[in-house]
Amino acid sequence: MIPSNAARSPASEVKDRQPTPYGQRLLLRHLREPLYLSTELLQRATRSYRSALSTSRLPTSRTIVLGVVERTTAGNLIIADLAAMLTNRAYIPADSSYEVRMADQLIASGRAFVKPLRYDNNFEVFPDFVLTDTDPWQYVEVWGMPGREAYERRKRDKQAHYRQAGIDLLGWDVNQPLPEMRRPHP
Repeated sequence: MIPSNAARSPASEVKDRQPTPYGQRLLLRHLREPLYLSTELLQRATRSYRSALSTSRLPTSRTIVLGVVERTTAGNLIIADLAAMLTNRAYIPADSSYEVRMADQLIASGRAFVKPLRYDNNFEVFPDFVLTDTDPWQYVEVWGMPGREAYERRKRDKQAHYRQAGIDLLGWDVNQPLPEMRRPHP
């Protein structure tokens, strides 16, 4: 139970979201009481965390929120600020629903992999996933915004970097079916 007026920062998976006249009511998996956020905060958070807070997500995806929560004098829990993250069902972070699909496919195929995160500076070029059950490791790119000029230019730059560095690349253009992900036998 959160004491009156105390600010807390609970992190949990969003179980349900319902509109209210003033914004939205969130039910979290690990908190009995609902949390409320204003329309203004909801709009700001949706711009910042578009994939995580989208209403048209894959059924296998999850949204994790970290919020600064305060109790009102009426006893309700309101979210003063929040961050959100999209993950797949195994809680692997994803930047888009396409990455959720790829993570699910990698798991279903029994692949060993890592999902580099933005604070991970071990990569000259930031891949979406790295298959660690191959020698050398194989990088995976999910090409999720085909047709956008700046994106296509960045895609070509990344592909050139991978070729020059001798990195084996498995790319998925989201307009095509998911590629075969089972590990080839030696």
